[in-house]
Formats: sequence, structure tokens, C-alpha cells
Amino acid sequence: MKTIIEDKYIIFLVFSGIVGLFTNLPTEYGSYAGTCGWVVIIIDLLLILPPSLAIIWLNKQYEGRIVPDYLDEILGKYLALPINILYFIKFAMLVPSMTRSLLGMVKSTALQTTPIWPLALIFIACGCYAASCGIKYLSYICQFFILIALILSSIVFSTLHSKGGLINLRPFFVKQDIPLYFKESIRHLRFFFGTMVLLVVPLNKKNNKKASIYLLIGLLISTLFYLLVFWGTISVLGIDSTVLFDDAFFIAVRSVEIQKLEILQRLDALAIAAFTFTSLVIVALYMYGAATVLKYYLDKTKFFKNMILSFSCIIISIVSFIICIIIPNEFALGQYLSISYKLSWATSVIIPIILFIIVKIKKRINKKISQ
Repeated sequence: MKTIIEDKYIIFLVFSGIVGLFTNLPTEYGSYAGTCGWVVIIIDLLLILPPSLAIIWLNKQYEGRIVPDYLDEILGKYLALPINILYFIKFAMLVPSMTRSLLGMVKSTALQTTPIWPLALIFIACGCYAASCGIKYLSYICQFFILIALILSSIVFSTLHSKGGLINLRPFFVKQDIPLYFKESIRHLRFFFGTMVLLVVPLNKKNNKKASIYLLIGLLISTLFYLLVFWGTISVLGIDSTVLFDDAFFIAVRSVEIQKLEILQRLDALAIAAFTFTSLVIVALYMYGAATVLKYYLDKTKFFKNMILSFSCIIISIVSFIICIIIPNEFALGQYLSISYKLSWATSVIIPIILFIIVKIKKRINKKISQ
């Protein structure tokens, strides 16, 4: 049986899995819904709840096991294999993409002349070390870094909202655009797909009785974070300027100064630090997800049987480093992320719901037979 974590750490794992590439969030949500993009964010929260609760329920039913373990039991090994491969691809794809996105931001703001490869090597190595510690210690790492990121972010958000204009956030809601809000929520649900990291978090019924409650808390905190990013950016830049730039959030941050803080007048350092922490933990989580799926199948071979998790993490790290440095430009990165988002519909929404329905039906049939 794998290590069972405490319920409270689900909050940090959920936040870590969701909040990563948030710099383009104001542009994405504001492009079609305008200043009412906050409504779309709330709808996305409601849409991601059913598959997220389904994942929690599945993990508690198959106590101490994670998705590659119980897929065989639910679907059989022949159907489970392609789905596990899909999960491996999805987890593995996000490691280099998140790394490259972070490095692009760091290079454009602080280290313009530094090559990509040493930065990628350091960042992926840190993610590899965190992932190889296992889910228990990884949850501790997530707690530490996310608390720091939230403290730094709260300073940035409070400053943005104090310097911004409330007039820029109007109109708050347009009744006639309700159909548009639901349409756009489907398009932007990808910002919440990170809840699939819970598929590799073992739980049990005895120690995780309040797992669903802590899941909801994690989702609410993530949603609040998104709302503050959205409102803070628009209050400073206005909706017209926000939709023009993918990194509108950092443009808003750079345009605000705190005169009383002397050398810390600019908020760039705080924002970049928060972005770095959220990116680091999401890379570590996805690397852990890919490594656990890979280890599951390596254990079935004679040569790699009973290999430690670190070995799988190193393999994922090497491949991720190569992919990270060969991505030629931002356009190619965007295409790479687009493929990843399309896969996320299956891995984060469709498959968990289908598995939930299958297990529910099996349990009902078994109950009737036993009677």
C-alpha cells in the first residue's frame, strides 16, 4: 500500500496542480467575455467539480492505490494500457512546457543573455528531486512553496487593486451575455484541468474522510487566486489593453510602484518569485505523475523490476530537458500546449467520469447479487 497523505495536503496539491501558467489568464478570459470574465471563472469551478469529486471517490474506493494500479481492475489490462499511456503522455508533456514557459518569462525580465539550457537543467533537476521524494514529502514541499507564493501574491494583488481603478472593472455582469459565458467556460476549462494530479494521490476511507471538503477548499482558493489575477490586471490596464498582451498580468505589475518600499518599489521580483514557486511545484507534481505510471510498467519487466521511483524521475527529467531546449520559439510552445490541452479533456474530465460510472454500476450489480 502506498503512503496515504493527510486530508489538509489535498488543498496544496490541488492548488499546485491548477495554478501554473496564470500570466495569460486575464487575456484568455477577457478576450470574449470582457470585464465579465470573472463569471466564466466561476462557471469553470462548477464544471470541474464533478470529475474532481469522481477522482477523490475512486481513490478512496481503491484504497492505497492510484490510477495505473486500479485501471487494470476496472477495465482489464488491455483497455487499461492505452489509457495509462495517455496519462503518461499528458503528465510528461506538461513538464517541459511548464519549464519552458517559466524560463521564457525569466529570460524576458531578468536574465536576457543567459542561455535556456542551464536554466532548464537547474529547474528540471529541482523538480526531479522533489518528485523523487514521493507523494508524502512532495505534499510537504507543495505546502511550503505555495504558502510563500500566496504571501507574495497577496502583496502584489493588494497593490494592484489599490492602484487600479474600479471603473475599469465595469460592467460586472451583462444578462444578455449569459449564453456566451457558458460557451467560453467550455473553452477555458483547461485552466482547471490540473485537478487530475489527484489521480496519483493514494487515499483511503479511514484517514481521508474529509477529502472532498478539502478538495473544495483547494478549488475555492485556486478560483479566488484566478479572480484576483483577473481583476487586478484589468483594474490597472483596462480591458482593451489586457486583451492585447498574453503577459498582461506582468505588464500590469511592472506599471505599478510602491514609493515607500525603496529598492522594492517595483513588484516584478515578487511576482516572478510567486510565478517561479507555482511553476516549480506543478512541474514536480506532473513529473511525479509521469514517473509513477512509468514505474508501474517497469516493475512488470524482469530487468527493471522493483526499481526505485528516482530512476523513473531521472528518465522523465532527461527527456523533458531535451524537449525543453529543442522547442524553437513561443509559437511552437503554443502549439505544444494546444495538443496538451486537448488531451486534458480526456484525462481530466471524460475518463474520470466514465470510470466513476463503471465502478458505481459494478458495485450496484455486486450488491444485488449478494442479496
